[in-house]
Amino acid sequence: MSKAKIAGLGLVILALFLFGFNFTNILKLAPEDKINSAIPVSDAVLTAEKNVIKQASGSKRSELEEQLANRLKLRALSCAKGYSPSWLASGEEVRKNLDDRSCFIDADKEIARWLGIIRAGLVLAEPPLMPIPAKSPEYIVADGSILNARFAEKAGVALIETGQAVEVIDFEGNKPIFKETRESSMLGSLSPNGRLFTVNEGNRLKIRESESGNVIAEIPAVRANQFFWIDERTGFYSSSNSGQVFLVDFLSGMAIPVDAVNRGAQFVAKVPGNENRFVLFSSNSVTKIELDRTRSVPDVRLVDDKQLKDAYWSSNVFNLTADGSKVISISSSGLTFVSLDSLEVETIAFEPFYIRLASTTPDPNKLLLSGFTRTLMGQREKYYLFSISNQILMPISVPANPSRFVYMPSIRQLASISESKIATIAEMPTQGAVPLSQFVSDALQEVNQSKLDAFDRQQAQGVIQGQSGYRSYPSAAWAYGAPVPIPAPAAPPASFSTGYDRPGGGVIAQLARNAQIESVGVYQGPRSGPLTADGRHMGAVEVNIRRSSKPIVLVLSAYEPVQWKLKLAPGAQLSTVLVSGYYPSQVTGAGGARTVIIGRDYAYKLGSTEYNRLNQQVMMWTGRTIDVFQGLYEGSSFSVGG
Repeated sequence: MSKAKIAGLGLVILALFLFGFNFTNILKLAPEDKINSAIPVSDAVLTAEKNVIKQASGSKRSELEEQLANRLKLRALSCAKGYSPSWLASGEEVRKNLDDRSCFIDADKEIARWLGIIRAGLVLAEPPLMPIPAKSPEYIVADGSILNARFAEKAGVALIETGQAVEVIDFEGNKPIFKETRESSMLGSLSPNGRLFTVNEGNRLKIRESESGNVIAEIPAVRANQFFWIDERTGFYSSSNSGQVFLVDFLSGMAIPVDAVNRGAQFVAKVPGNENRFVLFSSNSVTKIELDRTRSVPDVRLVDDKQLKDAYWSSNVFNLTADGSKVISISSSGLTFVSLDSLEVETIAFEPFYIRLASTTPDPNKLLLSGFTRTLMGQREKYYLFSISNQILMPISVPANPSRFVYMPSIRQLASISESKIATIAEMPTQGAVPLSQFVSDALQEVNQSKLDAFDRQQAQGVIQGQSGYRSYPSAAWAYGAPVPIPAPAAPPASFSTGYDRPGGGVIAQLARNAQIESVGVYQGPRSGPLTADGRHMGAVEVNIRRSSKPIVLVLSAYEPVQWKLKLAPGAQLSTVLVSGYYPSQVTGAGGARTVIIGRDYAYKLGSTEYNRLNQQVMMWTGRTIDVFQGLYEGSSFSVGG
């Protein structure tokens, strides 16, 4: 260009400047810069960017700034759909040519999600929130009756949910680091270093800081029990919409599909001694994968897969042995062990003893078991230490009135939960030892004798065909394994509906046809409730029914008697209440909804044998299975609908 032309152009620019022309958009000559300037990113992205850049340092900050610039460039180019503004185009002109903003909104959500995962990774890389105390605390005390307790693997921190609050508590000082009023959201778990915890609100997982409670990352279509912390670099989750399993790489902020597992993951564990190998448990398979971090985009490789002919586990509760070498789960007949190294599966039968709890202990060779022998009338729960290698049970004396036992991995100790206290147990006192074979034989004899006694009582009471609907069986038919008629429940109160409400048809099936079937189950309500005539606590459980677009069919079940207190929000559409339980319960606050007793099944664990039976019972009455289930061993408050 000649000197004259350059001089002329300079005069034009000077004149435009003097007349107040805005050169900002002109100086951004790249099309993507002009697009992002005309259609700025959301406030959520700006906030996430500020927090991440503030937390990162050195080369990591420079790397993240470069990655963010690339994502913003891709945002503009992909959402422009071929449109490329000229270097003189104004912001208003760009906006007119890109009037469909849905692509930009979705892109901003993805960028904010990515920044949130990156920030979570930065927090996970920090030291433990609180050090592991040199001396284990005798007690951890919450502000109310403890519903759930979670513990960090590498920090002296507990995440506790009571009927009133959610607390993050420091072992050393036994004081809350963070505390807030308990909401209806489902509580998840603590990260290994105790600095993060998860909750889900609706169908969205939120990762929150343990010190402040601030939400730093969100993952859509994931529930708290579908997300698994593994270490400072890795997590896994299952999509509640599709069942697809994803590996979360906190270093890159990427969610990587695990195509080898397409049925959802019930549990995930790291293979000991190999930081990049993991084992995923689904309903009918065990799958080992390996993560290759040498590439810019981490790659997932299938290492081994074992398809199970039968469902080995009837519970969705899995535990690791103290050395991390095996996964333990309660199976339909006893216990199932899976070696994380070899994927070898071993099932040990305890039937007819029903195992309710199988807890890790400091000794990798021992488990704390609790349960009861299956009899017609039920029995008090019993506790044992079980030696895996020797297959010996040792009865133990438990602390007074424990609601449950938990293992605290950071201090390698068992603890009992009772009301508002968690008490650590230095040593569990045992009383002799019984070989498993003898234990099972005694349980079988107990069951058979119970059935014979029940048969004799029924004969004495005239329970024969034509009077109660039961058949008369010879005594030999009552041996273990034969079908056993269950005594009919007492006549329902007048407020309960029977008559033309019947399984498989009638009014209930019609009402359920276009409804959302939601279920709430507990083993018992709070034990502070009044005593029934037979001396059992009737705990009060509150169920809030929120406003919903569909009618709600509510299924309530419990082992112990419960007073179900229903609270209807404005706009709530409670259609029907189906009640089931081993002992009779009461329902108040149902309004005009029909309330029906459907049986004696109960469940408080999703995927358990009890849940499957309850689901079948609901299917018989409504023609459909349960859509949404919430359960706790001891619960006091739930919310449905919405």
